[in-house]
Amino acid sequence: MASPAPLGFSITRRTASAIVRRTAPAIAALLLMAGCADAPEGPVQVSASAVAAEQKLQQRLALQEMLKEHARILDVGFAVTEAAAALCPDSVAAGFGINVATRANFSDALRDTATETLGLTDQPQIVHIVPGSPAARAGLAEGDKILAIDGKPVGTESDSGKEVLERLRAAPIAPVTFAVERSAAERSSESDKQATPRDITVTPVKVCNYELYIGRSDTLNAFADGSSIVVT
Repeated sequence: MASPAPLGFSITRRTASAIVRRTAPAIAALLLMAGCADAPEGPVQVSASAVAAEQKLQQRLALQEMLKEHARILDVGFAVTEAAAALCPDSVAAGFGINVATRANFSDALRDTATETLGLTDQPQIVHIVPGSPAARAGLAEGDKILAIDGKPVGTESDSGKEVLERLRAAPIAPVTFAVERSAAERSSESDKQATPRDITVTPVKVCNYELYIGRSDTLNAFADGSSIVVT
């Protein structure tokens, strides 16, 4: 059954819950394996710190799987909607090729892990850029926090990540300037050492204004039905 997945994190909570349910049994399995070597008598004693460490590892793996799934659907969906833009002249949107999220976009089970791993805050942050997209060509980078779009400040409310994506999809097919804050780690690897915040102008491309869906199937495929795209 297909699950809706617009160009944002609208299914993050549902996806995260499913992934956590799938990976949680690994904790118990690994703990059992720890006691299989010499078949000790009585119950195996496992420290609370070992359980916590394993749980943290599984949460990181769940986060990686979820981000990988979202990146895949965005990469495929962007390519398809851009290529088909001439076929949907009455339903086009501005395509930048980015995904944005904040702490609030993640479930309780993964919020702390996402914050620690990605450096997320309440400020909308770019978590994925489609290779070769307008955003990639203009120099936006994963980890950039979006402070303003065309001079209009971006808020930090719980739905600010979704708001950014909606503003971008409704933008005209014309240059858009992002005011972004880049992390110190990213700046240290750059030769120009540009100051932050900085302005980066991106010229979007036309894409079909279709919703993206994740379809559950053993076959790798992508198809459209005139109003949506399903990626399996």
